[in-house]
Amino acid sequence: MIFKQVTANPRVLLGLIFITICIPLSLSLSSKWWSDDGGVGSLATATFKSSRSALRASREFAHNLFSSNALLPSRTRRTAEVGHLVRKGDTLAKIWSRFGGNFSSALLAERALQGLSDDAHKLRSGETVQLVLSPRGEIVGFSRDLGAGRTLLLDGSRTSGFTAYIHNAKIEESERTASGYITSSLVESALQQDIPYDVIDNFVDLFGDKIEFGRDLQVGDTYSVVYSEKRELDSGESVGAGTILAASITVSGKMYAAIAFEGSDGKLRYYDQNGDLLGNYFLRYPVKFTRISSVFSGARFHPVLKFKRPHQGVDFAAPTGTAVRTVADGVVEFAGYNGGSGNMIKIRHDNRWSTAYLHLSRIAPGIRKGARISRGDVIGAVGMTGLATGPHLHFSLYDRGKYVDPMRTQLPVLNPENQRIPAGILEARLELLRNEQSRTAEMYAELRLHSKA
Repeated sequence: MIFKQVTANPRVLLGLIFITICIPLSLSLSSKWWSDDGGVGSLATATFKSSRSALRASREFAHNLFSSNALLPSRTRRTAEVGHLVRKGDTLAKIWSRFGGNFSSALLAERALQGLSDDAHKLRSGETVQLVLSPRGEIVGFSRDLGAGRTLLLDGSRTSGFTAYIHNAKIEESERTASGYITSSLVESALQQDIPYDVIDNFVDLFGDKIEFGRDLQVGDTYSVVYSEKRELDSGESVGAGTILAASITVSGKMYAAIAFEGSDGKLRYYDQNGDLLGNYFLRYPVKFTRISSVFSGARFHPVLKFKRPHQGVDFAAPTGTAVRTVADGVVEFAGYNGGSGNMIKIRHDNRWSTAYLHLSRIAPGIRKGARISRGDVIGAVGMTGLATGPHLHFSLYDRGKYVDPMRTQLPVLNPENQRIPAGILEARLELLRNEQSRTAEMYAELRLHSKA
């Protein structure tokens, strides 16, 4: 069996020739030079060294040859797993083709995915997928992480067809408490405490009607957050953060708190340190986790028109495609292309307040004149349509038809709910937050003391 495979494989034959002919010849030459020169010539020394190198190389070659798949039957050779970074415009068929798969094989794989949920077969640019290749280079497996402990698995072949299914890992949920102090920004400090991006975004939303995070925070201000954390039971790996259960932030000596409580109707609501309901306000930011690139101004030099004119809104710099959300419930008054504003959406929230979202790269399906939307709904994506030099969202807030500064205006209050949080739950959470804030403040004071010393 081995003899047949050796004689049928040119790579193996070449290796055997190298081992059986080249090494003895090299050793023979070195022996000749050694005896002719009495063992002291530089040429003899060099030849002896080269023969040792040849012997060492031949050993490595033989080891690699006989420990690899070369002498094994094709059915027993090992498969290889390779990763692929999904590019913009990639499809399953394109990825299959890139790794040598044919169209019919890709079609079978896509058919296997059709019975699964939408997120299973919608590839995202920037994610990494895994492919399993047979010893002959055929794609026999495919997997991608769907998040929250879910993994898409696809296996089979172009002859037998493919089977697709989703593996759900066992998830363990627990509470995590994290605290910190501000040195430059909330985001930087929170990331240093390993607080996930989603938790940071939700934290900002909770206090957005009371604090302007780009302006009000000072060095030394402290914060605490208690949130649920999800981990795979077997591996212990984090699969994402859950709900914020309690949070607080102290700004210039004043503490603000948000405590979660699920009411009798099954809805989760947040309450402040006095037990008053939170969440009955406009969201301060229409995009998550970004920076303000241009503020509300009576006279700003326009980068495209090249002259000064009022900038009646706030620009949020963000990559093209970043989700844009409505800041409150309302009805769409306009959705479409509007000259220098590019793709634009205008929403009426009540008889007094309206908002507008400009320069969108796209408008979400279903967003049209007359459509009703809820606070936090994704209505489009950041772009640079119309008069824009780079991707950003221009956000405008109107009070009775007049432009007002979205970052400085007292945010509107919507109809409150008649739901209360039990005093015992409120006080227990507040005590935890106060202790965390006190501990963090002491840590910051000690840090300052040591830095001065």
